[in-house]
Amino acid sequence: MRKYRVVTNPMINPAKLEQAKAMRRNMTPAEKRLWSVLRRNQLDGLHFRRQQIIDGFIVDFYCHAAGLVVEVDGPAHEMQKEYDAERDRILA
Repeated sequence: MRKYRVVTNPMINPAKLEQAKAMRRNMTPAEKRLWSVLRRNQLDGLHFRRQQIIDGFIVDFYCHAAGLVVEVDGPAHEMQKEYDAERDRILA
């Protein structure tokens, strides 16, 4: 299992933190639907975080115990295929 560098300390880039907060407030309909299932440890008791910063990237959902990143791709990802490919390579 890969160990990610999850940002949980004061050394975080303030702009990235604000971006993650804004993304939590403005989730897509698909993200809201998945979050309704993942929140409050409803999936086998696993705790998920939403819009978590890992290795400088904001991922949609992250479960630390399982080392699992879940991304909900939608139309916005069509415009950022190269970025997504690089992010996937780094997070794999």
